[in-house]
Amino acid sequence: MSEVGLVTRAVIRSYEDLEALQRAMTLLKPIHQLARKFPDFEKFDLTAQVRRASKSVPTTIAEGYGKRRSARHFKSYLENAFGSANEMVVHLQVAEGLE
Repeated sequence: MSEVGLVTRAVIRSYEDLEALQRAMTLLKPIHQLARKFPDFEKFDLTAQVRRASKSVPTTIAEGYGKRRSARHFKSYLENAFGSANEMVVHLQVAEGLE
């Protein structure tokens, strides 16, 4: 019997095993390092928004995993995390546009 086309998935024992959370955590440090380079007058505005949104992505994924009652319920948390990721991207685009 051929095993072509079979997908092997890792066992998920905790939120730390989720690839989406791992990727979000990998991006935290570079995003915060970039935000440090923003001008001082953006410290309490754009810089804070970028940092807050970047932290929201992994924390929302972890919260959703902990509160999951159904696939649909967990999916809503993942959608919120995706929204925070999009928000962060837009903030970074604004920063780039403002130089």
